[in-house]
Amino acid sequence: MELHQIKSLSGEELKNQAKTLDINVTGNMKDETIQKKIIEKLGLTDDSEGGVGKAGNNESGKSADSGKERMVTVRIQGDKDNKQPVPVAVNGRVLRIKRNEDVQIPESFLEVLKNAKQLQYEENSKGELESSEVFSYQFSVLG
Repeated sequence: MELHQIKSLSGEELKNQAKTLDINVTGNMKDETIQKKIIEKLGLTDDSEGGVGKAGNNESGKSADSGKERMVTVRIQGDKDNKQPVPVAVNGRVLRIKRNEDVQIPESFLEVLKNAKQLQYEENSKGELESSEVFSYQFSVLG
């Protein structure tokens, strides 16, 4: 999720995203506070002068400053029959990733997408079923 997407969420959407990211939200918490907590959890930066960026990364995949995980941009393909967001979970954290949109996710969630496979069966010329492993979700890594 990118910074501009977070800033455009309604109060209820912010609360839902916070819950997805396992952020504790109290009943009287202001939307701005929830936005800041989500931005912090995702390892994004929101400079006061309007600059937008990601926290610095090192080779381990963690941010050098805060221990935050490196973010990657992905796009999960959808079609006319399947437009629902894709739920992806890592160690109890669940993200619902929208289809047909460029979305920033932590790198560990990308690993889950890469490992999400299913068997597809096709009949060969002898009438026997042959299986092949395919990705459960077609996706592209954009950066």
